[in-house]
Amino acid sequence: MVTATIRDAAGAPQSGITVTFEVISGPNIGATGLDITDGSGEATFSYAGNGGVGTDNIQACFTIADEAICSNVVAKEWTEEAITLNPLFAVNRLDLEEIWHTVTATVRDLKGNSIEGIEVTFSIRMGPNSDEPDAADTTDSNGEATFTYEGDGGPGTDVIRACFTNAAGNEVCTDYGETFDNDAFKQWQDGDDPVCPSVKPNPAELPTAVVGLFYSVQFTGFGGSEPYTFEVTNGDLPSDFNLTSDGLLTGTPVPGDANFEFNFTITATDSNGCPGSRDYRLIVCPGIILGPITNNLPDGFLGQFYSTTITASEEDAIFELSGDLPPGLSGSSGSYVISGTPTQVGSWTFTITASTPLGCTDSRDYTIRIRGVTPIPTLSEWGMIFMAMALLMISVIVIRRKQTANNRQRDN
Repeated sequence: MVTATIRDAAGAPQSGITVTFEVISGPNIGATGLDITDGSGEATFSYAGNGGVGTDNIQACFTIADEAICSNVVAKEWTEEAITLNPLFAVNRLDLEEIWHTVTATVRDLKGNSIEGIEVTFSIRMGPNSDEPDAADTTDSNGEATFTYEGDGGPGTDVIRACFTNAAGNEVCTDYGETFDNDAFKQWQDGDDPVCPSVKPNPAELPTAVVGLFYSVQFTGFGGSEPYTFEVTNGDLPSDFNLTSDGLLTGTPVPGDANFEFNFTITATDSNGCPGSRDYRLIVCPGIILGPITNNLPDGFLGQFYSTTITASEEDAIFELSGDLPPGLSGSSGSYVISGTPTQVGSWTFTITASTPLGCTDSRDYTIRIRGVTPIPTLSEWGMIFMAMALLMISVIVIRRKQTANNRQRDN
């Protein structure tokens, strides 16, 4: 939020003046706002920094006697904090009673400046000491927080994670989900016998496959020494799928695999023979098609009942609306029926998403335009109207002739 203050030449605050704010450059360029100065001569402008990292330049202007008077330009910097661990890898020998380990987390802003007073949570995600409770510490003037624990779980490799909550309320961690990324590894070994690190294949999850579309995912190894080899050690891949030893999974799903989920285990082995596995779930979708395939739905007319239907090629699809329908219209479940009596003229664009219980989805943007005047019939429509009127007139003439003939018979 920024505040603009308007005063006259004598320094007296000016109230009741409309001030226009604009972000004139930066990641949120184009954001604007209006406010009217209060009794203190102040007007405010608040906006969300959704444009990403960078510096916005903001200016305020008002008009007097057809002349625009603008303020100085102020800068608003949007940054993202980061957290790192040290050391990232360490080895302790349990036989020498080196059973304590300390890891340090450092929290910095985008420019590398240390941030003090941030609570950091440490957890051991996996390894012989994974039952160790989470611990928390607050960063000091150097942006550092520490975690010390006893490695009494025996030989093996611990994976240590650190997280904090940033100013935007978002959790920032040394990793992303199951990938370990910048987590710290602590190897506990008994004597001189080396201990295998915590090797894992990445990615943590697989994208959905679609029948008839070529599928490709490259697996990589993490935590050990390159190069890695990969193999399926449990479960089955979809038919026509293949995993190479260097981790390339490819194939084109066939119709027989549609609406199925395939569960299997991929094991990565590093150059020292240390293995690590991850369980995967791959869903094969049949390919949902929403209809109609046009983006423009039939026009509606103010005060006249309207109805149109959105369908999906999969019968068990569930529909979801994003955006707004024209006022007076609403949608149903099942085959998505949009119906009602429009109450406002205009054009509305919205998104319909169809999803199956297995997670197969398709989305399409649709537009409905509501007009205020009943449409004039086209030439072909006029032709149909004239034909109907002619048939009606012919029917009336025939009926009248029959009535005349009947009357004559009765008279005779």
